[in-house]
Amino acid sequence: EKTLHRPPFVELLKPYTEIHQALSQDNLEAVKGLTQNMKEKVEATLKEKLSQVQTKELKQLSAQLESLKESPSTSDMRIRFGNVSKELVTYFKSHKEEARGYQLFFCPMFPQGYAFWIQPQSTSLANPYWGKEMLTCGVKRPW
Repeated sequence: EKTLHRPPFVELLKPYTEIHQALSQDNLEAVKGLTQNMKEKVEATLKEKLSQVQTKELKQLSAQLESLKESPSTSDMRIRFGNVSKELVTYFKSHKEEARGYQLFFCPMFPQGYAFWIQPQSTSLANPYWGKEMLTCGVKRPW
């Protein structure tokens, strides 16, 4: 059995960032494929040696990714991305040191659901909940 060298959620920040970028650029076609890629990474990680808590967290994340992939509309897709974000944010809030290089943002204008997201500190503010309509709407929040 292989043991993970890096915590499982750290490995998921890159595919998550790709979904975030696609949504913020209104590239909705790309979202489903990127979501499938991230879900496959989660499923592969679930085959590793994990704690019960990690297994539970990753299964919840996998279910949210499946829901995002099945979004019937753009507005649903944005809301369901919030549910994926919530799983990651919840994890990183209690493992702050693992989120090095990433920043937490909040959109005060998003009325439906969870309005936080994570993005690399090196990139410009890009709101995934509004896309190009309000790309720079967002407030940096502490972990």
